[in-house]
Amino acid sequence: MTVSMDFNNLTTIDRGHVFLTLEDSIKKSLGVEPEILDRIENSLEFIRKIGGANQNEDRFQGALIRAALTELVSIEDVQHTRHKHRLNTSGQPLLCVVRELRNFQIHVSSAIIDDEKRRLFWGNVANPEEATAVEWKIRWIDNISIGDFKHLWKRKKYTRDDFVQALSWFDDNQRNWGIEEVLFRAISQYGREMANHLATAGKMALTSR
Repeated sequence: MTVSMDFNNLTTIDRGHVFLTLEDSIKKSLGVEPEILDRIENSLEFIRKIGGANQNEDRFQGALIRAALTELVSIEDVQHTRHKHRLNTSGQPLLCVVRELRNFQIHVSSAIIDDEKRRLFWGNVANPEEATAVEWKIRWIDNISIGDFKHLWKRKKYTRDDFVQALSWFDDNQRNWGIEEVLFRAISQYGREMANHLATAGKMALTSR
């Protein structure tokens, strides 16, 4: 069955996050399923460590990315609700790419990491005039190719046009803002969707009694 992607809420990233933490409201909602919350938090911890890896250890940075993706995708397998909410259930393009990237990185290839220092501004988005110029290292996966995912439309999981558009968005934004930022947004989005899913499942369980 082909997954239809929803591009309505997929916008260009215009700022990055310094502190990669889960919103308190999401954390509280996921607290009813500790195993899910643990894997969300583990995934976040792996991407936080990417910037702390020795700059000569790009293989380890790639391993951290794979670990973050693996923890996130593993949430699909530990859900106790009758209908599981998978990363591609909502058709959110970022989550679809992340799901398939995990499968590609685990079974086919390893991430090749490239980086460069950029001049960015550090401050509160509400007061841009008070921002301070800083030098920030941006890292991205440099070996992503649409041809590597051709099996997806052969199996009719996604249309080729949808996946090309989604992967292009992912690649552009990871190169502009860093793989950590893009994965942080994916983790946060899936955490938000899981919180809503668990809340809905809980209400349905109460209604059926």
